Amino acid sequence: MLVLWILFLLFMSLVGLVLFAAFSNKKAEQLLPPAGSFAELGSTRLHYVDQGQGPVIVMIHGLAGNLQNFTYGLAAPLAQKHRVICVDRPGCGYSKRASNADASLEAQADTIVSLLDHLHIESAVFVGHSLGGAISLAAAQRHPDRVKALALIAPLTHLPDEPSPAFKALDVSSSWLRSILGWTLAIPGTLYRMSLSLKIIFGPERAPADFAIRGGGILSLKPQTFISASSDLQNVGWSMLPLKRHTPACKHRCMCCLPRKIEFWIAN
Repeated sequence: MLVLWILFLLFMSLVGLVLFAAFSNKKAEQLLPPAGSFAELGSTRLHYVDQGQGPVIVMIHGLAGNLQNFTYGLAAPLAQKHRVICVDRPGCGYSKRASNADASLEAQADTIVSLLDHLHIESAVFVGHSLGGAISLAAAQRHPDRVKALALIAPLTHLPDEPSPAFKALDVSSSWLRSILGWTLAIPGTLYRMSLSLKIIFGPERAPADFAIRGGGILSLKPQTFISASSDLQNVGWSMLPLKRHTPACKHRCMCCLPRKIEFWIAN
């Protein structure tokens, strides 16, 4: 009888976690609904914000982020003289990615270029932050005629020995396990680690008081954010390994690997 009671309590705890994840997902979407348009690109449904007129800038956010990271303060000033397109990467924010889709840097770069095709844009300046920087570099390598220039903000250019403590919980290699965790323990874990994660990500500065809504932070409480970010983290490793053979001295995704000279700026 005791065993049955233990099993019952475990089952009810699991149900409670799933219900909490569903509530969190719904609440996040109510507080911060989609802000832009959608493009159907094969198996990917990409959410993006398109504003301004002039030379085109495409802005690609980092791991576990979303386009609000750029619309918070950068996009509007740039849109005064440029056409600025902020993108939710595949599986992030309100963009959808099939569970069996390729999540490599190359595949994500191809998807961003497909968005340019969808919008009838010949080429653009790519602005990439962190993982978005690696994807921007992949786009320049694979589609050099579509990338006018690169502006990289703290870009991921080499594999760290281990993930940052802010992203350590995302290091889940099994796809089925990350889905289970995404709909059970991930949201409580995110809430528990929130203060520490923000200190690491924004340090030594303080996180903006309005980051949760204006900066898109609330979308980290969607189960899909954890699942997609974990998948991205796992794919980064093998996506970057082939780059070690590009030149004898190069072990990074860097400028010497580009097929032609592309103007770039890097801010760390």
